[in-house]
Amino acid sequence: AIVLVSEQLQLEKSQKAERSRTTMSYESIPDVEAGVTEPKPDPKEKYPDVGDDEAELLGMLDDVIDMPIPKFELPKLKAEQVGPATSIWEFVDSIKLPFIALIGCITTAVIIAGLNLKIVQAAFPYLAAIGTFLASVNPLTKRFNEQSSRAFDIIDSTEAEVGGKVDEIASGATGIIDMIQEKLFDVIEPIKPKLDKATKAEKVLKKFDPDIDIPDPKDIEEELDGVTAPITEKVDSLKGLISFRKFIPVYFRSQQFFNIYILYPMLAVFLIMQLMGVYKSQMTLAGNSETTEPFAANATRFLRGTVDTVFVSVNSTANATNATGFATGPTDQEQILSTWHSILISIQAFLTSSLQLAVAFFVSQAAVLAGFVNDIIKGVNDDANRAIESTGLTELFEDVLTSKMEKIKSKVMKLIQSVNKIEKVMAVAGVSMPKIPKNLAKAVP
Repeated sequence: AIVLVSEQLQLEKSQKAERSRTTMSYESIPDVEAGVTEPKPDPKEKYPDVGDDEAELLGMLDDVIDMPIPKFELPKLKAEQVGPATSIWEFVDSIKLPFIALIGCITTAVIIAGLNLKIVQAAFPYLAAIGTFLASVNPLTKRFNEQSSRAFDIIDSTEAEVGGKVDEIASGATGIIDMIQEKLFDVIEPIKPKLDKATKAEKVLKKFDPDIDIPDPKDIEEELDGVTAPITEKVDSLKGLISFRKFIPVYFRSQQFFNIYILYPMLAVFLIMQLMGVYKSQMTLAGNSETTEPFAANATRFLRGTVDTVFVSVNSTANATNATGFATGPTDQEQILSTWHSILISIQAFLTSSLQLAVAFFVSQAAVLAGFVNDIIKGVNDDANRAIESTGLTELFEDVLTSKMEKIKSKVMKLIQSVNKIEKVMAVAGVSMPKIPKNLAKAVP
């Protein structure tokens, strides 16, 4: 708020030469929260009985008095500042490798079934899950690294703004004070010759109005003497109390920490989910012995067979029975069911990897990252404003920007009334008013 008012006052000063003194008005000040503009009322409308400079000064004082006490406020991020929204085609592109792995797993499952490699058949579901998972690692890692690097850049740039925001508090406040002092000069300097003349003719004037009072404008000017130094000192001490870094979680302090605390554990969880899915499917199949022979059971019977086990050729459709009576070769129906099970496991692994990639894309959305960074910013803002209160800066602002400005406004109003009264009495007494010096002519309304 201080920065906005300061910029407004500076804008008015730079445009002063171009504005008509009889049609002076304030420019629109943008509403920071809503992003809209509302026209400021013309101070001349509020103070029609005073000169243009006096009206402008009173309007400026009103703005400062009504202005909220300055606070430390790092702006919140919007999602588009982090990055563009994720396109569906980015997700589709990320599942290309897992899909290629799916085709490879299905082809391998058919080949293994044809060769009747029973031990490989037993291990194939887990191999398919691991292979599909490995195919998803690269797109998943790429996605997280790209998004996290954006978050790191934003965090670093926001951290660099902390010192500047603290300086803005001081420069904004002192800038307002400087503007008020300049406008006071514009108002008071043309009045001083009048007051000097009235002081010399005070005895004469009192004969016409015994209650006449000749004010001393120095009383107004001294109100703002030396008020900027305490503000600067307190703001300098405030810098050492505000720390952005302590609000950043350890896993977001570098890419290496992010990988160690977030990426690698997430990959491990995804791999475990893949293997657990296969294990659950295997157990479900093993429990349904009425319809098919599970792969694990076939492998177990094969290993328990004796040396006399008769291996069945690729084209054989008969079961082989060893000396202990354990079957070692699958029937046609078992072979078909085993092949379909391997294919279904491959599809399950692909769907699991696709779901994991979808989750990864969702949690790395720009809006999610912006929300995370905004949580950090909120912590910094709250901590900084507590520090502002603890240093006494809030009380100082209230004294300088509210109490003193109210006193100055009251004294300026009284000064204007006194000068108007003096001019009337001098006119009645026949005392001529002094001419305005040329170097002050531009400052006279």
